[in-house]
This record gives sequence, structure tokens and C-alpha cells, in this order.
Amino acid sequence: MKVVSYNILNDHPRFGDSAHAWHRRRPHLLARVQWHAPDVLGIQEGTLSQMADLRAALPDLDACGESAAPHGNGEFCAIFYRRSRFALLGHETFWLTPTPSVQGTAWGARHHRICTVARLRDQGTGGVLIVANTHLDHTSPEARQNGATLIAARLRALSEAHPEAATVLVGDFNAAPDSPAAARLSEGCSLRPEPLGPAGPAHTFTGLDAGWSWRRLGLHLRYSRFMHRQLDHIWLSARWSVARVWADRHTVGGRYPSDHLPVVLEAEPLNNLSHPPPGPRPAR
Repeated sequence: MKVVSYNILNDHPRFGDSAHAWHRRRPHLLARVQWHAPDVLGIQEGTLSQMADLRAALPDLDACGESAAPHGNGEFCAIFYRRSRFALLGHETFWLTPTPSVQGTAWGARHHRICTVARLRDQGTGGVLIVANTHLDHTSPEARQNGATLIAARLRALSEAHPEAATVLVGDFNAAPDSPAAARLSEGCSLRPEPLGPAGPAHTFTGLDAGWSWRRLGLHLRYSRFMHRQLDHIWLSARWSVARVWADRHTVGGRYPSDHLPVVLEAEPLNNLSHPPPGPRPAR
């Protein structure tokens, strides 16, 4: 099974006709996702129009998830899954606030922050997979830590209700693996982060190119503290046989398709061992 977590960078109008503009990045990003051929894909920062593009480019995958903000004006932390392998048993989106069922913000978060959870059944083995996808706030440590506590509590409750299930949590955590937010997750549930292997770099936030093109938009001081750090992670329950986890540093013309690298998990839930873990994919 291949699981990919990818902050695709939104299509905000401020990007204009720059290298960050979605119409410039779209063909390269979609082609790379198609090349990975994920069984499960969790995206962050997706907008309505980007969701439409992803659905069109990935006809073998279905998707679930809600917009973080009213009227579809927020990001989607959507979960795509391969319909030939998985059946959707249920899904939910909750907000990282004291009232998780209500759209809103809390704890100094700059944007609406959410977590999407899907329960999938492997149609070949009958095994159950719980997939969660989130994007923690980039400005407020309190929002990151409290959001992590909420996610851990929800995943703990789901694992207790479905003890046979394997669980994977993906997302952009805007925090390092040894951060206080990560500690909240570790303390609140049984999941653990999978370290990045030698197949790719040890960081996941890059900007789009070596010239740090955020500088040309006047945003480099806001985001430079994230440069060359691992902000994107994949967390797993104990029910996995892992082949490798890596960050994909593929570029086109010296530029990445997004300001984050996709993180790729090649593994198999232990309740689905009729599907052997995949071997490494040839480089491209």
C-alpha cells in the first residue's frame, strides 16, 4: 500500500502569475501524484478548484472531507482513496476548537483548522483502516498543541471502538517530530511518527526553488523559520509492516510543484498481509 501526504499549496490570488500560481504548478503536481499512484492520499491546503482538478486527474480515487471555512472558502484536508481496493465505511471532519463539531477558530489560530477522518474497508482482505489527515496552525503553538490533543483523543476513541483497525495519521503539523505538539499526540494515543528514510531529504518544507521565491512575494520573513525543516509527518499505529517512508524531492526546471515535499509511506497493515509490502519504486 502506498500512502502519500501532500501540502499542495493553495491557489490564493496573491500569487498572481508567479511561480506559486496554481496554473503554473498544476500540471507538474498532478503528474507527480499520478506517478506515485497512491492507494491513499491526504492533501492539505486544497481549495474547491484544486479539489476539482485532483478529482479529474485521479479518476480511480474517490475523496471525502469538508471545507474548513463556511461556504467552501477554507482549505480541504481531503482524503482520497483507491476505490478498487477500499470501500468507505464512514468519514467525519472536525474543527480543532473547544467545539469540534462547529466551524470556527480557537487558541490564536490564524485560519480554521480541521482534521478529516475516514474509515475504510479493504475489499480484498476485509481489514479496516482508519485514516486521519490534518493541518495544524503555523502561527500559534497553543493551537498546535491543543489541536494535537483533540486529534489524539478522537483517534484513541476510534481505536477503542475498532480494535481490529490499523491507523495512519498524515498531515502538515507545522512542527518538528520532537515538538510539544508531537508530544501531545504521543501522550494522547498509541500512534508514533515514522522517521524519514535515506531515500529522500530529512526536511519537507522548501519553498518552490533554491532561490527561496517567497522572498519575491514579501513573505520570506514570515515563513523563513520553517525552511528546511520536517513539518510533514506520517504517524502509524502498531499494526503495520513498513517498507520505507521518504520525502519526494522531485523538481521540474529546478522548482518543486509545491512549497512542501510529499511524504510517501510504503507499508502494509498487519491485518491486510495478503497484500505484501511493495518494493522501492524506481527513481524518476
